[in-house]
Amino acid sequence: MGLAIVFGLTSTGSAVVSGDVAPEKESVRKELSRLQQQTGLSLVTLESLKTLVVDFRRRGLVEIGDAYGAGTISHDGTKVAFGYFSGTLPTYLGISSLDLIDFQPFPNFQTPNDMCWSNDGNMLAMFLNSFKTAQFFGLEVWLLKSNTTLRIADSGSLTSQCWSPNDKQIVYEANGILNVYDVEKNVSRELGPGELPTWSSDGEWIAFLDHDTYYAIRPTGQEKRKLFRRKGATSALWWSPDSRFVAYVATASIFVGGLTLDVENYRLRVRRLSDNSDDWVANSGGGSKYQWLTSPKLLQEAQSKSAHK
Repeated sequence: MGLAIVFGLTSTGSAVVSGDVAPEKESVRKELSRLQQQTGLSLVTLESLKTLVVDFRRRGLVEIGDAYGAGTISHDGTKVAFGYFSGTLPTYLGISSLDLIDFQPFPNFQTPNDMCWSNDGNMLAMFLNSFKTAQFFGLEVWLLKSNTTLRIADSGSLTSQCWSPNDKQIVYEANGILNVYDVEKNVSRELGPGELPTWSSDGEWIAFLDHDTYYAIRPTGQEKRKLFRRKGATSALWWSPDSRFVAYVATASIFVGGLTLDVENYRLRVRRLSDNSDDWVANSGGGSKYQWLTSPKLLQEAQSKSAHK
């Protein structure tokens, strides 16, 4: 049975979620550790030419392999899209398997950023900046099977969770305004102010950041709700596959000898929406971008790497 999500507001104004499951008694990190062992549920990032997996139990990032560059992983964990540097500028789009086999270069797509795979892996949304032609500049959708592109907007940004579950719509931000693009109709409509929008895995909500507060809104633009406030929040809110957890990056204070140092220290945190249980799971970079994957294979590789440290 799927989780029926219902938002409500606590006395402090933060959102809670209830559904057809029993209330959790585990801490959020303990539940994540258990689920990681049972199902392979993990958070993954590609940065510094490495593929890194979060070990929830040990609170850390484990390197499981190399990466060609910063990019995004397909939802089934089989393909990676990234900006490839061939030795001379500009960078261009590259696609390979997660283990770097079957690398394919696509030099027509120059300086790709904010890449976002459709759920079926047949479309890739991205921001392009061509140095040679204005034809590819702005937000585009590439249909891999037909090798055609659709124009979303002249400017804007995407997160790794930009697609609706049915792959018919894309949420993006342009000039501080949230927009939903209809792939079939090739038109966009505004939702309202905000940044770093992500589409929940069940399709019911779009989360976004407004200053230091995360909100959720229906894809129709209705029922805007406050999720929670986190001082120093810097990232998008990444929804887990069942929409029960959200991950994000925020600054954390460093205490030395009873004093708080004015140093930016970033941590990846996860919140369980049903009871707002929240904990940090890894030290992170301020510009890090994560994705949820359910992959026992990645977990095994991460555990193997940890065992040999």
